[in-house]
Amino acid sequence: MSKISIKIGELEFSAEGTEKFVEKSIVSLKKELLAGKEIGPAPAKTQKISNINIKERNVKSGEITLLDFFKEKKPSTHYDKIAVFGYYLKQYAGKKIFKEEDVENYYQELIGLTKLPGNLKVTLQDTIRHTGYIKRTARGAYELSSTGINHVTHELPRGTE
Repeated sequence: MSKISIKIGELEFSAEGTEKFVEKSIVSLKKELLAGKEIGPAPAKTQKISNINIKERNVKSGEITLLDFFKEKKPSTHYDKIAVFGYYLKQYAGKKIFKEEDVENYYQELIGLTKLPGNLKVTLQDTIRHTGYIKRTARGAYELSSTGINHVTHELPRGTE
């Protein structure tokens, strides 16, 4: 897992995730800055610039990591885990569409907490077929469905209602 933080005035840009994700985030930030797009002051919490979140530095709250989010939601099945990964990618990594590789990378980041399914491609297909938490958008590309959003938001962790 890689992490970078860049301070611009009173704003701080940070990206955390796989090395590939962090590198893409840096390239996107650089393009925005070189294009002369004005960042300006951030609103209370977050200002969205393309797929990059620039957050006001807040030592107390901090950014939620995949590990923290995973521990908070406590997914028990692979279907739950894939929904949690899809939700995290969409809400915190700014990635609406994800691929098998993204899910595999998240499993690898959490290797001490969970195992990879025996066949990830089949598990992704079964998640679509049996739960509807994700949907296929193109060959090898997936998106969290409204059912998946509701599941992660309202039903995880289990037994808390």
